[in-house]
Formats: sequence, structure tokens, C-alpha cells
Amino acid sequence: MLFELSIIRKYLIPRRKQLSVSLIGLMSIFVIALVVWLVLVFLSVTEGIERGWLDKLTSLNAPLRINPTKAYFNSYYYQIDSISWTSNYQEKSIGEKLVALETNPYQPSSDMEIPYNWPQPEKKDLVKEVFAILSKNGDLTCQDYELSGAMMRLQIVKDNTASYLTQASYLASYTENNPYFNGLILPPSIKDINHLFNLASQKISGSCLDEPPSTSLHENYHDRLHTLLSHMTITGLKPTYSHWRIPPELIEDNSSFKADHNQTHILVHDHGTGILKKQKGKLYFQNAETSAPVLLQDPITFKAKLKPAKDLRFLVEAKVQNKLLKGELPFKGLEIASAKIEKPLIFNQEDTGVMLAKSFQDAGVKMGDVGYLAYSAATASSVQEQRVPIYVKGFYDPGIMSVGNKCILVPHEITRTINQSSNSFNFDPTMANGIMVWFKDLKSADKVKADLIKSFEEAGIDKYWKVTTYKEYDFAKDLLQQFQSDKYLFTIVGIIILIVACSNIISLLIIMVNDKKKEIGILQAMGTTKKSIAFIFSSCGLVMGVLGSIIGIIAALLTLHNLDSLVHLLSFIEGHEAFNAAFWGESLPNMLSNHALLFILITTPLISVLAALVPAIKACRINTSSILRSE
Repeated sequence: MLFELSIIRKYLIPRRKQLSVSLIGLMSIFVIALVVWLVLVFLSVTEGIERGWLDKLTSLNAPLRINPTKAYFNSYYYQIDSISWTSNYQEKSIGEKLVALETNPYQPSSDMEIPYNWPQPEKKDLVKEVFAILSKNGDLTCQDYELSGAMMRLQIVKDNTASYLTQASYLASYTENNPYFNGLILPPSIKDINHLFNLASQKISGSCLDEPPSTSLHENYHDRLHTLLSHMTITGLKPTYSHWRIPPELIEDNSSFKADHNQTHILVHDHGTGILKKQKGKLYFQNAETSAPVLLQDPITFKAKLKPAKDLRFLVEAKVQNKLLKGELPFKGLEIASAKIEKPLIFNQEDTGVMLAKSFQDAGVKMGDVGYLAYSAATASSVQEQRVPIYVKGFYDPGIMSVGNKCILVPHEITRTINQSSNSFNFDPTMANGIMVWFKDLKSADKVKADLIKSFEEAGIDKYWKVTTYKEYDFAKDLLQQFQSDKYLFTIVGIIILIVACSNIISLLIIMVNDKKKEIGILQAMGTTKKSIAFIFSSCGLVMGVLGSIIGIIAALLTLHNLDSLVHLLSFIEGHEAFNAAFWGESLPNMLSNHALLFILITTPLISVLAALVPAIKACRINTSSILRSE
């Protein structure tokens, strides 16, 4: 074996006398490395995007759902509430059934007679039995959900001018037990924070009315400010307008600035032709005392710290022309440049907070904007419009599901109220109410489903419930199938490209066999077997494939590590965003895929060995006597 390895080493090390063979060998390794780099980066990014989409899908909609079947809605258990006085003659949702004190609320003495065609009462509480089964598995987290619909109308306030956004929307109840929901919530932007501070002074209650924003100060203005400030730490402030007037008290004594004196003011900027100084508390321009207002031409951002006082004042400092401006400023005329959010921002406790999909931000909606949800409800004499006051509590990322951009997350009370009193939006009852189940390992979804179905069968409630995994969701099934098809397609394309890249090994080794005929003949004459000859040339192909793979893997790791910089460069060259954030996400995934790496480590050496078999077989068939006689 050592003899064969020494021959392999000799053949693979580049030599001047064999420059053409060496160049072809290096080129073959380079091509393999290039293809490995391309395949790894492409598969890693696409798999990361797919994983991100899947995480968002299952975080919001849960990897497994349990929905009631038609047998449930036809059961005595469900229908009995409609004729029961204690249930207010209304069917109950799954959530209401879960907290109900009685499984059978029927009172023969006060309720109407049970229709003869109804089924017999069930022996078990169908909802509580399901939750009891789920609670036995400590790895499962579950919660009921409801879907509804309403017309949303939002009042968007900008510069004391109101515009309105009206849209028919789906409503989904909050899932407080969802362990992954916080990962979908977008952090408040600086625009949102400043907008909340602006709204704090306005009378935005009475959001059911289509009224222009009030210009009078809200009676709870200071309480709202205190609530906002208790949820954040402001670290930076900046003026709300250009050519900001510098308060003289911020300028330290013996400080000087480049500036120009106009008729009405002094403008401080880097290319000023005069000198502005402060000495003994007074301002001088070109050694002449001045009382003209001092304006700053360039934008400025102050480091800020809130003073512990009732009025909104900050200790600020910033540098202008390498000179320190330091002192105390009121909040008026400034806006927040940076802040650390410590708790969810809530300041409007008069209305109901809702979460909107992030696409609403493109329409100018910000946190704190108010409005209402409108739905029709039948009364004794007519159908009237009902309105639920709301405010925008925050935004979440719904992924790429088109329906997600129209889905509003609301408290359970709203969906229950609308479902009980409105027929404006007709949902399939088997889908509008159900139970979401979360677990960590998505690959175990089919096993969890099978275990639950088995438990339901043992409890005798299997006909009342349908269990579906995320792979079977109507709104996601086609997309997930496309993901799977794309994965197979990309794998096949990667194999084809690797075969083409590794085919260079055939050319190299055939040239090497022709060039080494004399040495091969001598080796055979010395007793080297054909098996050893084949091993030598096959190993040459394997070593080249492994070297190309290693170089390609290192290049892929470097590329993925600096992927954001490469995307920014590409966007700069193209003059627009190279990758649409709505489809690809805010940033491309930069983690090396384990599946792609395993695919490369197995496929590339294997194809390289197979490619080397042709030259190896040719080397084995060389006639020793003919070669030595010709030489």
C-alpha cells in the first residue's frame, strides 16, 4: 500500500517537465472547487429560506391542528347550548366549552324540549377529553383558536392630517400559549416610537367615529408619556427640522466654530469663513458680540438621558466640529433617534389592541393608529353595523402566505362576539374553530398525529375530531409540495453539474496514462498487479475530487460569512434591492446546510472515483511487452 501511495504522490505533485499535465490537473481541481462552492452556497441559501418560511408558517399556524368534524357539530354535546337558558341559547366555542362548569347545561324544568331527532348525550366531555390527552404529553403546547372576519377602518394621522385605510380582513384570535409567537413580532421602529409620542398628546379616544384628529391636549397626556417612558430607555435625540437653532447654554465657554453671518442669523458649518466664539457666557462673531440666533446647518444626533423630573427634559451631548455641545434640553422640537425597548409598548388602554401584518407598514400604518372593526349584527327590527374600537398594538411577520397579509390578530372576545352575532363572513365551521398544537421537532409531526389519532380512538372520540399536520393545510400544501419538488430538482441539477466538473478528471488521467505508459510497463514488469495500477489512477481521481471539495467548502464558508456584504454590493451595482425582502426576507440565510455538505462530501468523491475508472481500466490493459519493446 505504501508503494502505491508514493506513486500517487509522485503523479499528483506538479512538475516543470510536465507543465501541461500539471495545468490540466490544477484546472480540474479549480473547476470542481468552483462547482462545489456554487452548489453549497445555492443549496444552503435556498434551504435556509425554506426553513425560514416553514418556521414562520408553523409558528403562526402551528405544526398540527385539531378541528371539529361535522359529527361534532351534529352532536348533542354541541347543540344542547342552543336551547339552554344557562348558555344564553347560543352554541359555545371550543374555548368556552373548555372553561364551562357543566358538560350538559340542559335544565328540563326551564329549557325547551329536546328535539326527537337529536342524538343521545355523549358520555364524555368532547373538548376537555382532547385537552386531557394533550396535557399528558409534556412536549406539546396547545391552545384553542377562532377565525372570523370584519371590515377594518384605520385612521392614519400625519402632521395633524388624517387619512383612512379601509379593508376587509380576516380575524384570528391571539394564541398566548404559542411558544414561538414572540419570534414573529417585529420590534417597534423609531418611526413607531416617535408616532406614539406624538399621539400621546392627542384625544384619540372615540375611534369609532370618523372624525379628524383633535388638536387639544389629551387629559391623560402626562400619564401616557409616563407609561411610554416606563417601557423604554431613550438613548438618542435629534431635531425634527433642518437648520436647528442651537441654544447658547449648550455651547461651552472658550469654544469656537466655523460659521457665516447672514442678515438674520449665524449659520454654523464646516466651510464657514468666520469664527463664532463663546467667552464668559457671551457669543462673539469675528470678535464682535452678537445676539443673532445660531443655526446648525448639518444634521446632529445627541446622546440623551432622561432627567428624573415630571417635565420631559433630557441631558444631552454631541460634537460639532469636534467641539462639545452639552447641556439640558426639553423634548419639544426634538424626536427620538435611538431607544432601548424593555417592555411591549402599550399606551392606549381605552381601545382594544390588535396586531397587523407587516405589509400594513407599507401603507403608512404605525403603532398607535386607531380605528374600528365593523360587522353587521341582526337586531329585532333590522341589521345594524356594529363597531369595535381598536388601536395598532404592533406588527408581525406572516411569512409569504397571501392570506396572512389580510389577517389581524385580535383578542378571543372579539372573534367570539362577531361569530355569535354576524353572518357577514361565512367560514367553514370545521375550520373557523379548533385547537393548535406546537412541538419542537417538525419532523415528528406525522408521528404526533398518529399518536393523537390512536389516543382519540381509545377514548372513543375519534369521529368528532380531525387531526392535520402543516403538510396538509390547504393554504400551504401547494407551496410545501413546490418546496419539495424544487429540492429534488436542485439536487439533480447539482449532480449533473458535478458530473460535468468531474469529467475533467477523465481527460487529465487519460493524458497521464498516455504519458506514463513506460512507467506503467516497468511497474508491471516488476510485479505490480493490474489491481494496484487501477488503484493508483482511481486514487488520483479521488484525491483531486477531495481537494476540490475542501477548497470549495472553504470558499462557501467564506462567502456565506460575508453574504450580507456581497448582497449590499450587488444591490449597489444594480441600483436597487437585489433580493425582494417580501420574498427572500430581510437578509439571506448564511448558515451552511448540513444536508448540502453531506451531499457534497458523498457525491463529489464518488463521482471523481467513477470518472477515474475509465483511465484506470485503460492503464490496466496496457501490454507490458509491447510498451517495453517500443521504448
